[in-house]
Order: sequence, then C-alpha cells, then structure tokens
Amino acid sequence: MARAYEGFYAVCNHTKWMELRALVLSLGADERPDFRSRCIASGNVSGWEREWFYHFCDGGFADLEWVELRGSCLADAEFQKRLAQIGLAGKAEGNAVRIFGFVTCGETAEKLSFA
Repeated sequence: MARAYEGFYAVCNHTKWMELRALVLSLGADERPDFRSRCIASGNVSGWEREWFYHFCDGGFADLEWVELRGSCLADAEFQKRLAQIGLAGKAEGNAVRIFGFVTCGETAEKLSFA
C-alpha cells in the first residue's frame, strides 16, 4: 500500500507496477525501454537505466512518484495496447511515457493513452 504524502494522492499500487514490469520483461532484451524514476519522499530523480529484473523494484514502490520510459518499443502499436490495458495513470509524449504513482491533489490523473 502506498504511503500518504501531504498534497499528493496515490494513483498506482504494487500490483500495477509489477504488471508494468512483467510486460517489459516479456520483450526481448534489446527492445526493453530505459527507465528513470522520482522518489516522492526525497525528490531524487534516478539516472536512466535498463535493468528491469532487480533495479526496477529495488526498494519497493511506496515512494515512487513517477517512472519515465523511453525507447523504440513505445512506438509499437501492440506494446502501446498492452501497456494501456494495465490501466496506469500517465501521459505519452513522442517516444517517452511518464507513469504516475502519485499526483498532486487537485490534479486529474488521466489513464495512459496513445490516442
């Protein structure tokens, strides 16, 4: 369960993050997107990396404000469809996607769409 942070509300849970991870791991190693994340507690933004087996879930997801993905797989219609089916809140822009774990109170969290 996500922790409470003043001024934010949770829009993702452990199950959804693990569904994202499983989807990415179903791709070939060369097709997997890079990712980086922001910790809501510290504001720290990680560096870009591609290690989805351990680094993506290292430390859990309770403090994960957002995760950004970049890579050529994001232009693939089948991957877009499968990613959208998870039901994550986020936004797609070009060859990148930001998936939200928390959103500022008063801000609308739209489901990720590639339309």
